[in-house]
Amino acid sequence: MAAKKSKKLRKERIVCISFRPDGSLRVEPDSLMVHRGNLVRWVTIVREARIRLHFKTRRGSPFTHEAFTSPSRGQALSAPVRDDAERGKYPYSVFLKIGKHEFKIDPDVEVQT
Repeated sequence: MAAKKSKKLRKERIVCISFRPDGSLRVEPDSLMVHRGNLVRWVTIVREARIRLHFKTRRGSPFTHEAFTSPSRGQALSAPVRDDAERGKYPYSVFLKIGKHEFKIDPDVEVQT
């Protein structure tokens, strides 16, 4: 019998981006709890939207790469949370661009051990 290769499964967390009735952005969850190795996918039902993320502090990003991929419009996918990411909150901004309009909200990612 051939030995099975053990793959380390990376849990993917989802952040949903939507609009409140007053036209402001909303993200769920607002404070995202992640563990080292997790991936995060930001999604919106607004198909033509482009999502951009920016981590704002000296701590930088908890992810292994600063750039995020866009599997398709209306989505952004992170690299895994770094193995050496410090425990705590990482505030960031989400920008949702639809045509000439850009909307912004400031949630955070919280790294747990």
